[in-house]
Amino acid sequence: MKKQKLIEYLNNYFTKFGNQNIIDKYFIEHELIISVYDINRNRSTGKIQIFIDSDPIRLEHTIEDGAGNTVYLADVVWEELQVALSYIGIDIFTVRFLFNKRSLDDGLPFDENEVSENVKIRTFKDNTNSEELKWHRDREDRIVEVIENNNWYLQMDNDIPKKLIKGKKYYIPEGEYHRVIKGNGNLVIKVTLNKIIK
Repeated sequence: MKKQKLIEYLNNYFTKFGNQNIIDKYFIEHELIISVYDINRNRSTGKIQIFIDSDPIRLEHTIEDGAGNTVYLADVVWEELQVALSYIGIDIFTVRFLFNKRSLDDGLPFDENEVSENVKIRTFKDNTNSEELKWHRDREDRIVEVIENNNWYLQMDNDIPKKLIKGKKYYIPEGEYHRVIKGNGNLVIKVTLNKIIK
């Protein structure tokens, strides 16, 4: 299936069924919009990546399962995406699902140079749209070292934004929601991943 047709199919599925399925299952009391923003192929792994956005993006803290446990919205959307893809014969385990991480030319809102398999230099440019810098969580622990900063901030889940300091290292645990907040110029960081996503 062509990229645009697949995007249209998935958006149609969520509009007609997926959004309401999630609302009904988790007793969400307001509108929820799940939409596919982009689909591309990761240059290093060759794996298909499906970028999905949610509105609101912070709903994960209001969802509970039948036993009263907190359920992450990303996991709920992943389950619904799995159903949608299975209808057209695509196994979700053959694609990578990125939630509230908007794709640009290279799949994310930064330019990346790969130093090694687990070390990346990422540049967020001054012209980056703030809307691209969404809350997200990652599938590996990481250490972020600030190489260049012009009033950019890091905000961790349930914390206030903190100004990034050049030369300082920040530890971001696997699965913890976080975001960067745009400053006045470029932000350049070195990201060291503690495990590689295959």
